Amino acid sequence: MQRPTRYEALLQVRSHYRTDAAMAADFGVSQPTVWRWINQSKQLPAEKALLAEKLTGVPRHWLRPDIYPAETVAIPASTMGEETPLCGSILTARMLAKHGNTHAVLPRKDVA
Repeated sequence: MQRPTRYEALLQVRSHYRTDAAMAADFGVSQPTVWRWINQSKQLPAEKALLAEKLTGVPRHWLRPDIYPAETVAIPASTMGEETPLCGSILTARMLAKHGNTHAVLPRKDVA
């Protein structure tokens, strides 16, 4: 099955509701806002993707692939010598470099 476009995924979310007003109520917005998502922006705002997935089952990576990529590579914490598990599949450049990533790593600057 080919992954739908953001707009097609949004229409799948909309298909779970009888009206735009019903969808708006679940998403905590007005009916005209839902209309604008469908007819103008043609995508769901990023901050509503997780809620849409929870309410309708339409995957977040279909709704916003720019924010939630479908394919991520996780490196188990045990292979990295960490005592605590990593947060999902997110690794810092410094940690990747420590374990064989050949990309250049900039030194960390502490933030005030």
